Amino acid sequence: MTSVLRACLSVRAAIHCPCARYVHSTPAAFAKKKSGQDAFDDDLFSAGDLFDDGSAKAPAPMPQPKKAASEVPKQDARKMPPAKRLAKYDSLLQFVTPRLTATGAQKRSLLKHPPFVRKTAFSQLVQLSSTPAQLEQIAELLPSWSVTYDHKFQDHVAEEFVRRCDTLGCPQLAVKVFGNLPRYHFRLSQTAAQRLMHSLYRHRMHQDVLTVAAYRPAHDLCPVEQDLVASAIVSAASIKTSNKVVAVGLLAEIRKKIAFNPKPDLSKRKGQKMKAEVRKVMSWVEKRSLGSQWLKNYLRATDLLAAKSGGYNLSWLAKWRHRSVRAPAPAAT
Repeated sequence: MTSVLRACLSVRAAIHCPCARYVHSTPAAFAKKKSGQDAFDDDLFSAGDLFDDGSAKAPAPMPQPKKAASEVPKQDARKMPPAKRLAKYDSLLQFVTPRLTATGAQKRSLLKHPPFVRKTAFSQLVQLSSTPAQLEQIAELLPSWSVTYDHKFQDHVAEEFVRRCDTLGCPQLAVKVFGNLPRYHFRLSQTAAQRLMHSLYRHRMHQDVLTVAAYRPAHDLCPVEQDLVASAIVSAASIKTSNKVVAVGLLAEIRKKIAFNPKPDLSKRKGQKMKAEVRKVMSWVEKRSLGSQWLKNYLRATDLLAAKSGGYNLSWLAKWRHRSVRAPAPAAT
């Protein structure tokens, strides 16, 4: 009986004992295994022993993707040779003109299938133009541009057009275009209006300065008396054209806007009052924008012209100028 019981216990113990040995990878054992495996791999399965026959070559470099056309920098129109510039202008004009002026079935076909005319084509034509006649050609396309594509140009496009007219010596073309809004559908921005008036004054077209000032309400711009830079330009042009009523009215508004009082209030401390006035003067003097430079230039021109023609009491303007940095007068007087 005892032998039978011992046999049963021994069978049960054998059943509970694992029949396979589990391999444990402790850190020390893993380090030994790794070092041994590396040596084993280096000895038997190195690439130089089995697969390197001496004819293998270094992998060829991957070809670099080409830049898209939009990423390639475009050449500045001002730096182009005249022949290349004229060729690009003619090519773009020949592409744009039929798509804007075509009628009937031809127009439907051109508007249905690409390529289409982009908004930037107008700016490109303006930049590529090199004569007033070319600018005239571009301006005559504006009515068709608006009717065919219903393009509404942004403010910077009007500024580019005015700047190009000034560079080519034909600001009267800009006066013609912006003066006929129902035909050309080309709106002035505030900066473009200031630049156009500056260009007209510089080319000694003083009466046209007053004409452009009258265009402002039609282009949804504020009245000229609310634009300090435009008021300074128009006041100088008014004195040049002997329009004293306009000049006196604008100079009164300018005096309010620069907030300069040549007779300080003696009821307050003099030092504080003078410091406040100096800060108001320097707030315009220290500005580095083109508008602030025009303001100083044309207020100086107005002061000198008023003193020369007589009949104006602008002692406050002379004091404002003496307390500010002197600026040169405009090129044309």
